[in-house]
Amino acid sequence: MANVGNYCLAFDREKATESVKYITRVVGLVSKYDLAMLCFIAEMMHLQEFGRPIVNDRYVALSGGTVCSGVFSIAFDAERQYIGGFGVCDSLIKSNGDVDLSLLSESDISALDWAINFSRSEFSWRSISQTGEWQRAFEQSLESNTLPFRLMDFKTCVLALKHGESLWEHINKNK
Repeated sequence: MANVGNYCLAFDREKATESVKYITRVVGLVSKYDLAMLCFIAEMMHLQEFGRPIVNDRYVALSGGTVCSGVFSIAFDAERQYIGGFGVCDSLIKSNGDVDLSLLSESDISALDWAINFSRSEFSWRSISQTGEWQRAFEQSLESNTLPFRLMDFKTCVLALKHGESLWEHINKNK
């Protein structure tokens, strides 16, 4: 669950799985890291534009940038073929099934498309997931010498967005 103010949003695994299927249907073969980073970028864009996350994931700092942990887990399961509907080729994942678009809103699809198109630009799209919050969280994980990742603070991620202060007030007002 993602902590938001004094309450938690439940991770929507079914919607996250359909988001992964959607991305792989559009992009083709993709690594689990890139899938999880694309979902993070889409999640932040959706938060900024529509005031809510897509799948209510938790964000973690890995060495390459910020990823959605639940999406990363789905991609890991797909890569290991623990779940159906996906194919694997050289550790890259693709969807073998149809996407259940009834689980994704128009704004969800818009944010996913935006992240996909952004990833195709010349700009280093991975750098967008390496925010100040990512740097702080990743350095803490290295200092603690425990796991190679650190859970990131949802509030800090939101506040880093354009109009983050007003978005944070909106999120807390509607709890």
